[in-house]
Amino acid sequence: MGRNTGFLRYYEIKQIPNFLMAAPMITLSTVGIYSYLMHDTRRALTLGRDSTYAGRSQTPPYMSQAMFPHIVLWAVLLLSNVTTMHIQIITRAFSCLPPVYWFAAHQFGDKAHGLRVGFARSVTTFFVMYGLIGVILFANFFPPA
Repeated sequence: MGRNTGFLRYYEIKQIPNFLMAAPMITLSTVGIYSYLMHDTRRALTLGRDSTYAGRSQTPPYMSQAMFPHIVLWAVLLLSNVTTMHIQIITRAFSCLPPVYWFAAHQFGDKAHGLRVGFARSVTTFFVMYGLIGVILFANFFPPA
């Protein structure tokens, strides 16, 4: 086992900059998972076997029954990453998870307004900046962000 890996072993004062670097992805993931689970609490409590909105065609794609396994995986990965792994890898690890992008796209939905539009723009800016910084670092032979 590597140094500082294990349950809450990475929580040290000197790691605050790494936690700040990981904060956007942790926040995005937490909000995405929470909004899905709060949309249909019955689905969450029955582990996807029952739903308040079963059979309704007006459910947004992000809130659909088909998304449930992806959300569960996302939640398990978030929990394990925040509690046992080196926190700075969360952005790299989650950049390949489709629900991250599906949730970001969901924020631009038909009924988006006010804070939701601001949140969506912030998320989009984060994705673009992460990509640009990663390209610049990679082109200059530095490790990825």
